[in-house]
Amino acid sequence: MEITKGTMAASKSLQVKCSAGEWTRVIFDFGKGYPETRQIVLSAPNSDRVDAEYRETHYNWIFPKQPVIGEFSGSATFHRRWIDGIYSVYVKPTADCIASIQ
Repeated sequence: MEITKGTMAASKSLQVKCSAGEWTRVIFDFGKGYPETRQIVLSAPNSDRVDAEYRETHYNWIFPKQPVIGEFSGSATFHRRWIDGIYSVYVKPTADCIASIQ
């Protein structure tokens, strides 16, 4: 997987520019010890709906688990669990868009 850019989701509400066909890191947590649920909403000025692939990676402490790979349209909810010492979500949209992370 080629990753062209990334950003850290440091707050509850963040917007990240995502380019069509490129993987962008929209969530990255390191060392948090509590569960958290975040929603990613994709919006594009020239499109009613933006489809995207995602790759969600969980680590038990420092040991990686098998990534969860899938697709979504418009928005998706992601859950970080108690034991996830390192956690990230990458998206690859079909159109240039803004990912709002809440």
